[in-house]
Amino acid sequence: MVRIHNPNEGIGLIRTGFELTAVADDGSILDVYGTEGLLGASCCTIYQLPPRGDIGLAINMDQAAADPVSLELAITGRWVEWSTVEVPTSELSEVAVNLSEFGGPQVVGRVTTPSAPEDGPFNVNVIAIVDSPIGMLVLSGFVECVATADARAFSIDSSISPVSLPFTIRDSFAYTSTVPGVTEIVPNC
Repeated sequence: MVRIHNPNEGIGLIRTGFELTAVADDGSILDVYGTEGLLGASCCTIYQLPPRGDIGLAINMDQAAADPVSLELAITGRWVEWSTVEVPTSELSEVAVNLSEFGGPQVVGRVTTPSAPEDGPFNVNVIAIVDSPIGMLVLSGFVECVATADARAFSIDSSISPVSLPFTIRDSFAYTSTVPGVTEIVPNC
């Protein structure tokens, strides 16, 4: 589970690939993540990372591998001057964490796209960072076909279970997976 912060003031990422390298204490490479699929797949795409924004990546590192002492992030796409694009923003409300039927955390809430330059629909990537007794967990999922006027309910579960209580939400984010005029892939709703 990895949290990435963009410290830049005026540039960000829109639908770009990444490679995350896990490095052992002797400098050897344990694994490289983000190369498993095609761009656009949730395994290997950063849908949005706005200026001064954050995202969480749910990377399943091999439990048999040694613990990495460092991570190296390479962005395989291009940075975008944020003032040159009209990025639909998404907002979360009523966000809460529950115990799922599988014994892990489940994050629920509502998502809206209040400042979309078009009426949508949009597919929205919802990311929640949850603290648990075993450490930080990143939950991620999509809410499909969100229109500008919608306040759509969502539920995302952790793939890690069972995990004992308590769970607390450290942070949550929502980003549309497309930006009109920048990305060509539009939801087919």
